[in-house]
Amino acid sequence: MRLTTIMIIFMIFYMIYSNIGMGKKTVKSKKLNAVLQDMPDKDLIFQELDEMIAEETDPAFTAKYQVIKVWASIYHNENDMFLENLEKLDIDPLISDGKNNTIMNYEDSFFYLLLAIPNRLFYAEEPELMAKYYEKLEPYKETLKNYLVYALGMAARKYYQNEEDLGREMYIKLDEGEYGEYKYNKQLIGVYKNIASAFLAGIALQQNDMELYEQQLPYIKSFTTSGLGKRWLKELGIELPEEAEADEEAEADAEEDYDEEPADEETETEKEDSK
Repeated sequence: MRLTTIMIIFMIFYMIYSNIGMGKKTVKSKKLNAVLQDMPDKDLIFQELDEMIAEETDPAFTAKYQVIKVWASIYHNENDMFLENLEKLDIDPLISDGKNNTIMNYEDSFFYLLLAIPNRLFYAEEPELMAKYYEKLEPYKETLKNYLVYALGMAARKYYQNEEDLGREMYIKLDEGEYGEYKYNKQLIGVYKNIASAFLAGIALQQNDMELYEQQLPYIKSFTTSGLGKRWLKELGIELPEEAEADEEAEADAEEDYDEEPADEETETEKEDSK
């Protein structure tokens, strides 16, 4: 058998194997998205996540479920559970499969790790838990420093801890499209930009800079069309003018509005990658 024929057969089998693997990952991701809709139900969300972790054989997906469990713990104000789950959390399988760097493959999980969980800790007013959480992330600084999600997460940390410029320089870089030195998935850039606008709006309100606030207003209004955006602004304590007139029942309804994982959120932004 000729070498070229052998190579063709090998490539065919490799492509079949790869497609099967990708199909399994897609099914798992859809299942996780479905489970996220149950986040408001404390008993159900932990039951489902525990079952998924017990049945999972892929270390990366086990890590993904563990990340969500940490987030669910602080979402439901279960501080002891948060610390317990944080101790168990192993994110190394999200970083490498033993041969290749896989951070970009699981950027949605790093979104929760570097942005969603700290934002919820800020909302919960748990500085001690936040300090322990950042201790957990510290060993990964060099590994993650070239990724946009990490840079935005560290800027957000300045905001939460009222340090330096509150992360303003990084938010403006995102707002103006000056982030070419970082690695990121294009389908997440709209979410990152809207989050940057939310932080800029927060800074503007703190510093009574109404010009800056008005500049960000169209983007954060667009952000609130998603459950993620509504939740994010609430956690930052930013209330849009029309929301001030809403009744408590409408606000409660908004809290129950859940999106799928952030990788599916790119349609909710008006900001362009090229801006």
